[in-house]
Amino acid sequence: MSTRPRFDALDTKINVLITMMLFGFTLLTALGLYNALPRDTQTAAAPLVQESPAAIDDAETKR
Repeated sequence: MSTRPRFDALDTKINVLITMMLFGFTLLTALGLYNALPRDTQTAAAPLVQESPAAIDDAETKR
């Protein structure tokens, strides 16, 4: 009775585990680098023109 097929299955599982860990580490590193990149602070939801606080107060009182 040979035990080699049992070790072959274990080797395959270890190789899959190592591959998945490397993929996860690569993904985590890529997301970290993307997050560290400089970009504009204004988002798409931000208003294009900043109004003064006095203009905002006037608009609220006219309601």
